[in-house]
Amino acid sequence: MKDPRRRIRYERSKEKNPRLINQLPSTMQLRMIAVTTLVLLAVHLGESKLKIKPAKEYFNLCHMKDPELGDCIKNSIEALRPQLREGIPELNIVPLEPLNIPRLELQEGGGNFKFRQIISNLTIHGLGDFRIDSINSSLVTSDVCRRNKAESLTSLADILWLVQSSSLVTMDIDKLYMEMDLRTPSMMFTADYEMEGKILLIPLDGKGDCVYNFSEGDNVPRADVTTIAYVQGELVNRDGKEYMQVKDLRWTIEVKKAHSQFNNLFNGDKNLGTATNNFLNDNWEDAFKTYKHLPEEAFGVLFKDLINKVYGHFPFEELYLP
Repeated sequence: MKDPRRRIRYERSKEKNPRLINQLPSTMQLRMIAVTTLVLLAVHLGESKLKIKPAKEYFNLCHMKDPELGDCIKNSIEALRPQLREGIPELNIVPLEPLNIPRLELQEGGGNFKFRQIISNLTIHGLGDFRIDSINSSLVTSDVCRRNKAESLTSLADILWLVQSSSLVTMDIDKLYMEMDLRTPSMMFTADYEMEGKILLIPLDGKGDCVYNFSEGDNVPRADVTTIAYVQGELVNRDGKEYMQVKDLRWTIEVKKAHSQFNNLFNGDKNLGTATNNFLNDNWEDAFKTYKHLPEEAFGVLFKDLINKVYGHFPFEELYLP
């Protein structure tokens, strides 16, 4: 029997296309109920009439046999950073600085965490300031022919998958599997919100504007926001050519410091609002642990959709150099 609390819904607001609702069985570990975000942006960019240039004009492609492959990948990403900040419309890459998301709706029930939140006009600052600490590439393949077709996957995949990327940890071409790190010195979310439920047994109810701030703390030498992406891909045939598509993309997010501010909680009751905000910030680590799976799952679904649109522009054989 399907659990009605666990599903993902895409909605195209103000469009004639019908809604697409995908019910997920309760055995799947997805706890958000609805998402309407980057899909909208990717759809609009997909309608662009701009001409797409050859892959080599966007990326510094690397050779798999390069003894300095890690440095090549790192340099490719860093060279693309300015374009990623501004966006590449013809490739369906939205601007990263800031990243604007029209609407995000999340919900879960059970235990000490019963929560429903509608976020609109979400702006994310900081993604364009990603850091590349190091690149560690491990390539494994036993099929020589396939290797010849896939030799630059590390470079291009690193760039496209990590639209705001960091360091490639491992990559298995034969399985099309990657693990990647992302680090940013700080991230800040501003949005309008509607919320009801409880976190850590504390009731939450309100409608107004909010700020989530993940910033560098004192004596923190590394970036505070760390994301590890687990990516599983596959090859699909279209018009006689093979393209890479993502089957599964999962994110884990860790932060070293977090601060949130929800204005107009409890219909504007300042005493209750101040007490609640203080409690959440004093106990930010426990609070973050209770809800962090929601943005992890949301961004996993959304970036999977966006990245698949990007990969759909270039046949597999055009992205891999001997």
